[in-house]
Amino acid sequence: MTGQSQPELALLLAIARVGLTESEKRHLNELLAAGPDWQRLLALAEMHGLEALLFIHLKQNAAGMVPAAVMESLRETSNRIAGRNLILAKRLEAVSAHLRARGIEHAAFKGPLLAEVYYGNCALRFTHDLDLVVPAHCAAAARDALSEMGFRDQFGLDEAQQALVFRFNYEHGFKAADGVLVDLHWGLAPKLSARKIDMAGLWRRVRLAKLMDGEVPMFGAEDLLFSLALHAGNDNHAWSQFSQFCDMAEVLRAHPKFDWAIVEIHLGGENIRRSVYVSLYILEKHWQAGIPEEMFAKICSDPEVARLADRVEAEWWPMPTQVETKPTLEWLLARSRGESMVNRARLLIGQALTPTRNDFHAVKLPGALEWLYPVVRLARIVGGSAARAV
Repeated sequence: MTGQSQPELALLLAIARVGLTESEKRHLNELLAAGPDWQRLLALAEMHGLEALLFIHLKQNAAGMVPAAVMESLRETSNRIAGRNLILAKRLEAVSAHLRARGIEHAAFKGPLLAEVYYGNCALRFTHDLDLVVPAHCAAAARDALSEMGFRDQFGLDEAQQALVFRFNYEHGFKAADGVLVDLHWGLAPKLSARKIDMAGLWRRVRLAKLMDGEVPMFGAEDLLFSLALHAGNDNHAWSQFSQFCDMAEVLRAHPKFDWAIVEIHLGGENIRRSVYVSLYILEKHWQAGIPEEMFAKICSDPEVARLADRVEAEWWPMPTQVETKPTLEWLLARSRGESMVNRARLLIGQALTPTRNDFHAVKLPGALEWLYPVVRLARIVGGSAARAV
């Protein structure tokens, strides 16, 4: 899939890391000598979030082999990304200081802090928004603190509707007037899937990391890798972007004494384990991340892991635009194949009965009847399916 038939993907894989070895540089030059489709390469680089890394590696190692127009396009895009990331880094520093002043426990996830710590420069990683994780009991307090800084509900939900989001979901967006978006998380996965994640241990291992002129809390390395691997496999991403794996690879490269036992503590739930295993399988296959043999053997002991990875590589990686991987019945059954009937039922029931912000918008129930929102969710799914069938 990433060889002769997909030279642009092979080239992107070659540069999807912060540093290149001498052999990797030679491989990059060999791929460039074959003459990639430059417009397709640029489109794929945008989709996979790798424009800044593509520019820096081409500039440093192969500028003479690249058309001037392509280099100029990448230069402009990289400058735009750098400027945007600087704004986001400053805003993250300010938001974190505000939350800490109010005693609200939190950790930055992905974004400019990850880039600054693990890429060495926040300009090298495309960042769309800021992701903050708080303990579940701090969600409303964090929302109020964000409101004090001018952030408003991204979807126009009122406070009562937001309370429903906090109750049933695990993330929600808040946007400032200048367009900066904070994606607030009070969980790492839907509640039915996240039951066995060691959140208490994760919060114990949070540490401070330097950003700009201050410090911002972030997950410990092992918890961060687990969270990134889990996030890469959620139904909005489904392992479709190289940048997600580049993040994981850089975390592992920075921590040669990585404690895999901490990652395994989080893997008590089958669906969580499957998602993380697929991420790690792809990471080792294409990034040679140095996952220990014993751990990789556990990953490969699930035959569905390789099957899902092959599907991702064949169907989604070559797409030049963001893949919409909505949790259809076919996809949910495919990604849970081979798991216990109890877990598969939990996954399907969770999707069918967990109300979303669209359900809260569509139907307003009085407080005493809020427990009926799962029924509303199911009725809207059935009604939508019936309408599509007509």
